[in-house]
Amino acid sequence: METHVSQCLANHEGSPGKMEVDVITKMFQRSMENYGLKYVNYIGDGVSKTYTGIVNVAPYDNTPVIKMECIGHLQKRMGSRLRECKKKTKGLGGKGKLTEKVIDKLTVYYGLAIRRHCDSVQNMKNAIWATFYHYSSTDTHPQHSKCPSGSNSWCSWQRASTSDELASFKHDYKALPKDVLDAIKPIYEDLSSDNLLERCVGGFTQNNNESFNQLI
Repeated sequence: METHVSQCLANHEGSPGKMEVDVITKMFQRSMENYGLKYVNYIGDGVSKTYTGIVNVAPYDNTPVIKMECIGHLQKRMGSRLRECKKKTKGLGGKGKLTEKVIDKLTVYYGLAIRRHCDSVQNMKNAIWATFYHYSSTDTHPQHSKCPSGSNSWCSWQRASTSDELASFKHDYKALPKDVLDAIKPIYEDLSSDNLLERCVGGFTQNNNESFNQLI
């Protein structure tokens, strides 16, 4: 035991979960001394113990550290929320309703809406709701005003509008039923709030760091 203690290189005491918090807070606290700079942004997902730790140590006195959202984790949150909604609400599943395929599609489109429009909160919000209303649309009640216009639009209705072919246009998919739309709308409202999207401006992600960690 004495030999182990004298040779052990461990530099952390406490739970494994607290290790990341301690390491990151030390990085922030040492940044001015070591590099003469301040890390003013922290990229995290959801409720982060690490970010709370940084706020508590206040490494830069009156200069706050701003938490930015990881787009990848936020996209996963949409999928998790939709699946949870389906599980808790009877009758949402089944053919033509909130299937796994539909959930995957809406989740990917949510992530793309943020990544492709991360320069502006309003642009992100419009793009997110474009997908919601796109899959709410029927031939008798199209709701494509938020979909991008032009001949190169991903929205077939908007392409038809550009080429003046709306008179003969037919949707090639069925709109989601009203009970599904009513159930998932609060999720879209929550995950498109200004407060959340403000932390998405810039389109940050943790994925590069996670990939690098796998090589260490």
